[in-house]
Amino acid sequence: MHDTIHYKRPDGSRFPAEDCPHLKALATGQPIRGEDHFVRRDGTTVPVAYSNAPIPLAGGPGAVVAFHDITERNRSELEQERERELLRTVLESLDTGVVACGAEGALTLFNRATREMHGIPEEGRFPAEWAGHYDLFLRDGRTPMRMDEIPLLRALKGELVHDAELVIAPKGQPPRSVLCSGRAMHASDGRTLGAVVAMHDVTERRQVEEQLAHQALHDPLTGLANRQLLLDRLEQSLLRRSLRGGVAGVLFLDLDDFKTINDAHGHDVGDAVLVAVGNRLRDALRELDTTAQTTTNDTWTPTPHTIGRLGGDEFVVVLEDLTDPADGAVAAERILAALQPPLVFAANEIWLAASIGITLAGAGSGSGAERSPGEVLRDGDTAMHAAKRAGKGRYQIFEAEMQQAILAHTELLRELRAAVAEKQLQLRYQPQIDVASGRMTGVEALVRWSHPRRGLLTPDRFIPAAETSGMISAVDDWVMREACAQLREWDLAGLPALRMAVNVSTGRLITGHLAGDMAAVLADAQISPQRFEIELTETVAVEHGDDAVATLSSIRELGVSVAIDDFGMGHSSLNRLQSFPVDRLKIDRTFISSLTSDAASGSIAGAMITIGQSLGLEVTAEGVETHEHLRALRTLGCRSAQGFLFSKPVIADTIVGLARAGLPVPPAVE
Repeated sequence: MHDTIHYKRPDGSRFPAEDCPHLKALATGQPIRGEDHFVRRDGTTVPVAYSNAPIPLAGGPGAVVAFHDITERNRSELEQERERELLRTVLESLDTGVVACGAEGALTLFNRATREMHGIPEEGRFPAEWAGHYDLFLRDGRTPMRMDEIPLLRALKGELVHDAELVIAPKGQPPRSVLCSGRAMHASDGRTLGAVVAMHDVTERRQVEEQLAHQALHDPLTGLANRQLLLDRLEQSLLRRSLRGGVAGVLFLDLDDFKTINDAHGHDVGDAVLVAVGNRLRDALRELDTTAQTTTNDTWTPTPHTIGRLGGDEFVVVLEDLTDPADGAVAAERILAALQPPLVFAANEIWLAASIGITLAGAGSGSGAERSPGEVLRDGDTAMHAAKRAGKGRYQIFEAEMQQAILAHTELLRELRAAVAEKQLQLRYQPQIDVASGRMTGVEALVRWSHPRRGLLTPDRFIPAAETSGMISAVDDWVMREACAQLREWDLAGLPALRMAVNVSTGRLITGHLAGDMAAVLADAQISPQRFEIELTETVAVEHGDDAVATLSSIRELGVSVAIDDFGMGHSSLNRLQSFPVDRLKIDRTFISSLTSDAASGSIAGAMITIGQSLGLEVTAEGVETHEHLRALRTLGCRSAQGFLFSKPVIADTIVGLARAGLPVPPAVE
């Protein structure tokens, strides 16, 4: 029997009888099971499973030996092992986390990506120990997640989980935001075998979204709340006042003679002053809270005051839960005192002063009828201007009977109507330059008012009044006609074909008929629409986007280009901008003023240029004042610029001289 079963070993040597398990079974009388290989006489082997059952025979001990060819079984097991190893390798190679559990909810799988998300880098750690190395929170990152909220257990209960967001907080590591999708696993008979969930790490995406959200609600220069956030906070404050009473205060602050600081020290220093003012406002209000804590009971908690910058040198403070209406004046006095110490920049002392308007809201404020957030800010602004008229460096509380400001506004409107009729308006033109060649490609027309008594007024002195009164349409139409007529004169004088850009107000845009009126003006002046461009503020896309799209589309159908002016100072989202009919972005000078050639690639302006180019838009940098700015813009691939480096806004004859004189700046390749 031994020779029959074991003819040879697989290597060709004989199989010794003392090693034969079947002879041992005969000797011991104990049944055995096992696996072996038969070696055929032709040298091939056959894997077999055997069972040996000893039986008594008349001639002595015997055995019944059964053999089964297990070639196919081994092949199947090998294939299954390959599939398991393939699955394990794939799961460990994925950057997507995969976690699974059994029917009872016990964890059975954490792939590499999942272990890294949970702070469990060691592959050999037992599943029972995994949960002790991390905490789970809801999307806000603060609220602990209940067991029934965990996506894997929700899937185990039969829920089809899709993009459920949670925050994983590994012990000693930064938290991770993840999106989870998964479902239960079922056998063919319907039994639940467990559940599996895929996890996508969206931490970086959430950080970018938070950064963009912060930028949309905060002033990029000072980090303070911007107008949108201020109005939202003020609206919430007014709502709380209507529900539970109390008084809220709004302080509207404007720096006195800030333009002098810019003119004397440059805009870089001016921006640094604005940042310093924001910091001093924070310190003053922090001191106010500390004083309140020491003068009240031990249960006092600081009130979340809001400090914001509306733009330029205008700041707003929203004071919550004033215990006394006079507390607004106390806060204003502390702010004025905080601004008194001089700032020092490059050994130059800069003295600050501000005018503050105070308006109160809520029961007990004495403000009369309820007001909207915009009306409250308006009243604070009115009081601030009253403080300026009273001598600056002081505060003024708004009173309903303040007629002086209203009368002055009325007088300005009367004079502006006369200015349009009596041709007191004038245009100045600022060149727009091709950055690579230094060639003047166009101009922006900027309106001025030659006032009989006040001299030459810039748009900020009268355009706001024109917009609020409805007169802006007449001003805009005059600017369009005058700009086109001037462009025609330059053509007849033999100047190179320039592009003309004019500013159009929001009111003129949404009143309708702009496209038709513009077509008539261009035709009368014999100007090709392709050489004409209108500039709109970024707030148009935010506040009047839907109303403006149709009009702008009609304008672009004429061949006229549309530009977003002061890009970066509004609150438009990239998604909104992508769907808005626009051809050019004009980056606000705030983002150009800090540009250097060494740090250009990491600048906000660089990001804006990239965004504009990725959207297929032309990009123009405003406020280019130094050769350093120009070098940085060339490095960033910006193709168009304007600013004092090339020319201030000038009269038409000066443009003729610039055009005939040649290149205003050295080209990129000399």
